[in-house]
Amino acid sequence: EPLSAASSVIAVVQIADRIIDLCKAYITGVIDAPADLRSILIEVGSVKCVLEVIELLESPGEEPASHVVEILEKLQKPLAGCKEAMKKLEGLFPPQSESPVKGKRKRLALSLTTLAWPFKRDKAFKLLEEIGRHKSTISLGVTVEAAQDLKEVRKNVEKIREATTKMDRILSALVTTDPSSNYNSACQLHEDHTGQWLINSPEYADWKTGSSRFLWLYGIPGAGKTILHSYIAEDVRKLCEQTEGSACAFYYCYFARNQDETNHFLRWIIHELCRSIGGIPQVVRNNHASRGNLSRWTLVSMLETVAGYFSHVYITIDALDESADREQILAFLRTVITNPHLKHIHLLATSRKELDIDRALSPISVSLSLSNPYVDEDIRTYVKGRLLESSKFARWPESLKAETETALIKGAKGMFRWAFCQLDALKRLHTIPAIRLALTQLPKSLDETYERILCNISPESQDMVYRTLSFI
Repeated sequence: EPLSAASSVIAVVQIADRIIDLCKAYITGVIDAPADLRSILIEVGSVKCVLEVIELLESPGEEPASHVVEILEKLQKPLAGCKEAMKKLEGLFPPQSESPVKGKRKRLALSLTTLAWPFKRDKAFKLLEEIGRHKSTISLGVTVEAAQDLKEVRKNVEKIREATTKMDRILSALVTTDPSSNYNSACQLHEDHTGQWLINSPEYADWKTGSSRFLWLYGIPGAGKTILHSYIAEDVRKLCEQTEGSACAFYYCYFARNQDETNHFLRWIIHELCRSIGGIPQVVRNNHASRGNLSRWTLVSMLETVAGYFSHVYITIDALDESADREQILAFLRTVITNPHLKHIHLLATSRKELDIDRALSPISVSLSLSNPYVDEDIRTYVKGRLLESSKFARWPESLKAETETALIKGAKGMFRWAFCQLDALKRLHTIPAIRLALTQLPKSLDETYERILCNISPESQDMVYRTLSFI
């Protein structure tokens, strides 16, 4: 029986502990203690180590696992034999009451007790040999079972690897546009302590709790919408990590792709939610097997299924105005908000306030303008940070930095991109008079800023720049 074998393991370990204590006591407390005791100490200690490996395989207070039961069943006989031999070995020692203690008289008395040892020595060594054989059998049994377990572990690891590879293959085929590079670039440009006003706003708090399902952030070109979106995406990711049953996904539209972003957006969101599930729902597998182009409604149906695995799904999308066919992506957003099967999805979008976007989103969203004093304060924080941290501005006198800060905050008018471009231009100037002159001649808009940048391109680089821009 496995339980009797398990009790034998415990019993042998307990006997081993007692013998070890006796050996240590006699070695330290008896005059001229026999050297044989050290051999007993070493052998019994090694037996204990082997048996403790078996004990470690068992969970305290629980039934032994199946592989532990198999080990115990196969080791019943050697365990019983080892237990019996250990008992006999323990019996060769005087009773525990006569164990060594400090004191001259006691040490002398114990030295007389050891006179009986030569008569027990042969018996002790025969028992040690028997115990050694049992130990070898037990150790071999544990090693064999461990090797079998290792094979099973390797098989399971291989199965997991194959399943993961298959999942990666299916999900990779689903993705047609990966916005990760947009996200990473925006995260790198984010200045610490900016964007916090939005995280603390009641509109954002209501969106996260679900009091309002759709939050639309709009702003002028260069207002920092993309960088703010990356900050939101990171905040939502942390929320989902801390909230069971929640998942999130982000997407970035980008004008240079020159495409209707709707299907690409849907595919990416489904891909990300499947990653959060840790598996692939059957509807996704079926559509992968069909190998055909997936229609908008097929993708919406897939989204319904995948999103159904979660209580809350947070989807954020940046730069709606940069999609080539805005009507399609706006129609999809209306579908999400009006579809009862998707009512647990929280949507957040950023864009310019174009007329068609305003007409489509105003009736179904809570809108929040990025033209506000909080953004102006964020621009101040950004400019201060660049002037303080960039090595290009390290040699500037503090008075010049203060002048630059004042001029850029006044001229930015809510445009992060404008402030970024001016700092980039100013750091190329080498004299204080040139810098002060530039501060009095700052461009009035982003368009004028871009025009100056193009005009300042060196003649030898103009052809290369022209060819590069022709691809956009």
